[in-house]
Amino acid sequence: MPRTGCNITVPFKNMFLQTTAFSFQVNNLCFTIKGMDTIVSKMTENILSEAPAGDFPGPWFGKLIISSQRSEGHPKPCSWVYYLKGVRFESS
Repeated sequence: MPRTGCNITVPFKNMFLQTTAFSFQVNNLCFTIKGMDTIVSKMTENILSEAPAGDFPGPWFGKLIISSQRSEGHPKPCSWVYYLKGVRFESS
């Protein structure tokens, strides 16, 4: 569980036999993420999301959805879902 304003790193492996473009979306605006990336076949990429900073009340929950479109090696679109949680730690 990340602290506010910290990064969440999700390792994601391209399990396809070819380099593939993936799109990244989060369903909670408290988290930010890059929109797309191309990952080489069989390589693991760390997908970075930032937990909210500022005065947002927490905890925050969301889904990171990683999708690939149809391509030569995989004829149907695929999606993976990762569940995110951010909490605010109070300093003493």
